[in-house]
Amino acid sequence: LFGAITAKSEAVSATSCVTASMLNVGALAVFISGLSSRAAMATTSLFTLFGVLATTKSFLFGLGIALLVIYIMFWVWLANLYSE
Repeated sequence: LFGAITAKSEAVSATSCVTASMLNVGALAVFISGLSSRAAMATTSLFTLFGVLATTKSFLFGLGIALLVIYIMFWVWLANLYSE
């Protein structure tokens, strides 16, 4: 796992190096970096989604709002189409 995370990418220049002082971080920095990683963001988003949609009433409320947003976006798109 460490090898996959630290593997060279095309965006990394050949002159970049990691010194020992860069690896000496505290627990708070590790915690913050874990929270801000893509996997952590996706997991948090899914848990939030499941938490909001836990009840049928919340699901129907969220569905109604989503349909309203799509309806409004349709009319905005249509107005932009004919305004040119």
